[in-house]
Amino acid sequence: MKKLLLLLMVFSITACTTTENISPPATIIPPSLTKAETEFAIMTALKGAPKETNAGVEITNNIIRAVLGTKKQYWFYEGRGRDLINAGFRYRSFYMRAEVRYDEKEIIFKIVESRNLKQSGDSIHKKALVWLNYLEQDVRATLGAFDRVKYEQELKQ
Repeated sequence: MKKLLLLLMVFSITACTTTENISPPATIIPPSLTKAETEFAIMTALKGAPKETNAGVEITNNIIRAVLGTKKQYWFYEGRGRDLINAGFRYRSFYMRAEVRYDEKEIIFKIVESRNLKQSGDSIHKKALVWLNYLEQDVRATLGAFDRVKYEQELKQ
């Protein structure tokens, strides 16, 4: 019984640890994509984001579905500013907001607010960074798909 209790205590301590709240490395944007296309790629990865664009690339829902699949999206659109998109995340009682800043060369993801994720100072629940990484992966996959579409269009010309 003591061993079981000790095992449960060790598990509960390790399962709820926090880590340093650091942004993942910048996501490099393919040189063929414009700033507008980059913004559209970020918006595509977010549920409920406006999909209007002047990106100049014909992106169909089939391409988007092929890239992102049909998995459930926990990241959603919360607003935007100049070279910035606010993305929200909700799973059960967990919530966080991330700033997605972009320019012509790279995208930076940063957690700016959270609830129930033990955020204080420079630390946050370790799972928050995993969820932020999912958003970064979706955006990176979408950028790659857009780059591929542009390349295929250039080959046809």
